[in-house]
Amino acid sequence: MRREAVVDTNVIIYYVVEDSPMHEEAEALLDGLDIWHMPTVVIHELVWFFKKAAPVVGAAAVCVVAVCAEAWVVVLVG
Repeated sequence: MRREAVVDTNVIIYYVVEDSPMHEEAEALLDGLDIWHMPTVVIHELVWFFKKAAPVVGAAAVCVVAVCAEAWVVVLVG
């Protein structure tokens, strides 16, 4: 049986930010899924977050999504 879920922006941020207190939990959750359903607003929020957090690498969120898309099946919703 495939495991799939709608993925929230915060879970992806915790997954990417390795020194986050929620990193291990987010990693276990996302690595356990076969399909991520990602609303398009999540892409916008990731770009906004990473642009604010690290203006020099404002496109980091787009790169994260691209990496995730290669490793997992990502379904954009909306």
